[in-house]
Amino acid sequence: MEHCVFFKQIRLSFIVVVVAIDDLTLASNSTNLLHETKDQLNAKFEMMDMGDIHWLLGIEVKHNH
Repeated sequence: MEHCVFFKQIRLSFIVVVVAIDDLTLASNSTNLLHETKDQLNAKFEMMDMGDIHWLLGIEVKHNH
């Protein structure tokens, strides 16, 4: 399986969805768009929200709020 990155932009808001095997990582500058996308995905697939990301593929993720 290949890894994929999907990007969606609506005006100034954007979301990035990274797919790696059976894991999804979502990143957005809009809380509303993030929750909307998670709800849409959850309606189609069985999902578990693992919370904020701290590590991705061996790389530490720092949050800049």
